[in-house]
Amino acid sequence: ATVVSKVRGIIEELYVEEGDMVQAGQVIARIEDEQYQIEADRAKATLDRLYNEYQRNKELFERNLIAAEAFQNSQYEYESQKATYDLAQLNLEYTSVKSPISGVISRRFVKAGNMIGIDQQLYRVTDFTPLQAILHIPEHEMAKIRKGQRAELRVDALPNQAFAGHVERISPV
Repeated sequence: ATVVSKVRGIIEELYVEEGDMVQAGQVIARIEDEQYQIEADRAKATLDRLYNEYQRNKELFERNLIAAEAFQNSQYEYESQKATYDLAQLNLEYTSVKSPISGVISRRFVKAGNMIGIDQQLYRVTDFTPLQAILHIPEHEMAKIRKGQRAELRVDALPNQAFAGHVERISPV
């Protein structure tokens, strides 16, 4: 899985490097969040003000002291600001970059201090379960291989270990 930034900003800290194991949801990098925090605080202050206006207008409307249009306008403004606040909170949350899957960091594309944009690649996380091997078989051995057939693989790096598997597909190329 390729991990991309959901907000733009400067990479403040990288918590993992290539070869590190990560869990799904683990924070692996942090983007500078000061601007996003200020935007969330401003949106919250406006939300609180509009909520108070909405509550006042609701009481006045229930007593028939203001028009329905004035009450509805305050309600719509409050709901619109609530969405703005929720978006600001979401952007603030996105400054903590999380791994979408459990696996190993197989590639890092950025360094601390880099300016990044939305949808820019930060890491590649590889899940080795199940592990898929692409093997090239000599033509004269192809007749012995069938889809679904059990297989046992050995690698030079781990001479005393065998890996059980199966043939998932056969490509003639």
